[in-house]
Parts: sequence; structure tokens; C-alpha cells
Amino acid sequence: SGELKNPSKSIPKGTIQGLVVTFLSYLIVILSMGVSIPRKLLYRDTQILEIVNLSPFIILAGEMSTSIFSIIVGIVGAAQLLQAIAKDEILPGLQIFAENEKLSILVTWIICQLFLFADLNQIAIFITMAFLLTFIITNMACALLKMGSAPNFRPSFKYFSTKSAILGTMLSFITMLIVDSISAIIVFIILILLIIFIHFISPPKSWGDVSQSLIYHQVRKYLLKLRQDN
Repeated sequence: SGELKNPSKSIPKGTIQGLVVTFLSYLIVILSMGVSIPRKLLYRDTQILEIVNLSPFIILAGEMSTSIFSIIVGIVGAAQLLQAIAKDEILPGLQIFAENEKLSILVTWIICQLFLFADLNQIAIFITMAFLLTFIITNMACALLKMGSAPNFRPSFKYFSTKSAILGTMLSFITMLIVDSISAIIVFIILILLIIFIHFISPPKSWGDVSQSLIYHQVRKYLLKLRQDN
């Protein structure tokens, strides 16, 4: 988002367009495979797409390009996130990454290499939980900012509302429980511990937090309700 000229318009538009194109592409592939490949082969052969395709190299090239692109985006995105955390001094001991982008990318790459020794199926579940948790936190933050009438929160997406943000939070949480309820509970415990840790360790920030907006909103509302003779 930091590289975009107009993130508030480009992100929703690009996300929706990407989802539509991806959904249609998957739908075409699923229907094509369903009407042309025996059911038993679909269950037994994980490389069936390479066999039925005109050229197996097309599938291989697609898998490799998708993997490489995902890796680059993941590592660079994680490195930028690490830099942002370091610049805002949210966690102690990370100031070395504040202005050193190459070091952030290197550390992120090393962490990725270490995780390759773990069970890939468990990693897939963990990544899914992390994405869903990101959606939960984002929706919850937007809902609270809207409820608190934060003056610097001005969403331009015309379909946004407090109800839609709360609905997104609930749906993401339900999806986490459906995917793996035990992992979902563990991730939430880790999140709560992290929030408590940041609350006590991180120094106060000049921009405050969402709780300040909610307190200000309530105080202002009740002050306006006072009678003029009081």
C-alpha cells in the first residue's frame, strides 16, 4: 500500500478485481476437470493437471512462477512490516531494522528457511489463521474507529459501514473455527498475550490508540446531553 499513489481507491478496486478473476479462473478449471477426468483419478493423482494438459511444462511454469511471486511478495511485505514496527517502536530491540531494508529482508528470509523444516500442512494452517486474524483485527479496528468518530478515519469505500466491519469480524472468526478450532484458540491466546506485552512494554505514542477515540466520543456525547443551566 505504501507504493500506491491512491491506496484508498486502488486497494479495494484491485482486491475485488483480483478475486473475480481468480474465482472465474478456478471455476473454469474445476468445471473442465469435472467433465473430462474420471473421479478416481481426481482422488488418486495429484499431478493430473500435468497429464491432461496440452503441455506439462505450462503447469510446471505456472506453479514455479506463482511460488516465486508469492515468496518475493511475502518476504518483501514482511520486511516492510518489520521496518514499520521498528520505526514506531512498538516492540523493544528492533530499532536496528528501522532504516535497514536489506537487513529486514535477510532476517525475514532466514525465518522462512527455518520454517521449511516444519510440517508443511501445519504451516499452511498457521498461515491461514494468520490471514484470518489479520482480517479480524482490521475489521475490528475499522468498526471501533467508526464508532468512536475518529476525525482522521475517513473511509472512501462506499460500501463500508460499522455493520459490515462487525460482520467481517464475525465471519472471519467463524471461518477460523471451521478450519481448525484448536489452532484458532491457540492463535487467539498468542494474540492476547502479545497485546498485553505491547501494552506494558511499548512506550506511549503521540497518536494514542483506538480506546482514546472511544473515550473521547463518549465524553463528548454526554457533555452535549447536559442541560445548558448546568
